[in-house]
Amino acid sequence: MACDRCGPSRESGYSFCPGCGASLSEGCLYCDQYEKEGYEFCGKCGRRLERAEPTQAKMDPLRMAAIVSMPFILILLAVELAVMLWGAADVWTFLADKTTYLFVLTPSVQEIFALDGLALQTYWIVLILAIVASAVLVIVQSRDMLRPDSGGDTARAERTPLYWLCLTFGSMIILNIIVSVVQGMFGSTLEVPEWILDMSREEMLFQMAEAAVWEEVASRILPIGVPLTILAVCYGRRDALRHLVGGTGVTRVSLALILISSLAFGFAHVDSWSYAKMIPAAIGGVIMGYLYVRFGVHVSILFHFLTDYMTCSSYLIGEVALGSIVLLVMITGLVCMVGLLSRTFNGLSGIADMPVTGMDQDSRDSRDD
Repeated sequence: MACDRCGPSRESGYSFCPGCGASLSEGCLYCDQYEKEGYEFCGKCGRRLERAEPTQAKMDPLRMAAIVSMPFILILLAVELAVMLWGAADVWTFLADKTTYLFVLTPSVQEIFALDGLALQTYWIVLILAIVASAVLVIVQSRDMLRPDSGGDTARAERTPLYWLCLTFGSMIILNIIVSVVQGMFGSTLEVPEWILDMSREEMLFQMAEAAVWEEVASRILPIGVPLTILAVCYGRRDALRHLVGGTGVTRVSLALILISSLAFGFAHVDSWSYAKMIPAAIGGVIMGYLYVRFGVHVSILFHFLTDYMTCSSYLIGEVALGSIVLLVMITGLVCMVGLLSRTFNGLSGIADMPVTGMDQDSRDSRDD
């Protein structure tokens, strides 16, 4: 840089330094992040990024594992959706004389109001629509990954939410197994609580669907999306409300919010499970928080649904078939976990170069218009 104003000017998206006139055309601080995520152009300054040739990544097993696991995860998703829709009418009848409570995390669970009768039944339909819409949107946004002419090229696939859903889902299963084994060595055993084992089929179908949707509202939208929205308003951004649905990109502020919300998410499981559930739940919270910030709440909802509805799948296909599918996901998940941890460590090394909020340039542009 030619002067002390070049750095801040480059970060703000200027093409030339207003202090010395030096060209800043090599890009902005966002370029590296977009390049790492596989994009061809920087979403901040518009510079064309110099990406590695696709053939270099074609046969990398750490990158291919998520693609290999995709058919098994899509089968599992299809079964889970079928189970939910198959039992929808029975759950509707079951909820006629039941009550549920919506809650927020403070970080403990705080009930805010009750739903019963027709309101609860309508809420069940809303949950179904939210989950189905999330699945459809993820598939539509992941067309590049599903094209038969990809030829094993992961460059296009890695830009899609389905790729990251596959990468993180299998990884989380393996990570939770490792955490449970380590905790067991120290006398902290994770066991399924009696209240879950005593659930009827209809109650299980409802509770797991509600967890997939409402817990994303309470654990992602409220503690991550709302603060980012308020921050965007302070910066004068006209599109501030889009932070509520997520998909606005990873910054240092959003990473901090992900970590805080994940700790609260883990702590919220202590009362209903035990302290042995806190770390596995927090790991899931970090993954869902990242998916929410990078791609949107529909992806975190679908991840949550995939995780919680696995047990419900046995209602339709039986435990043997479900176990076979999960085993295949776990086998690929071992490789996915290595790839995910590698990406995580590489990403942590670049936090210092990551934008703090990502809102400076946009707020100035809004005021200039």
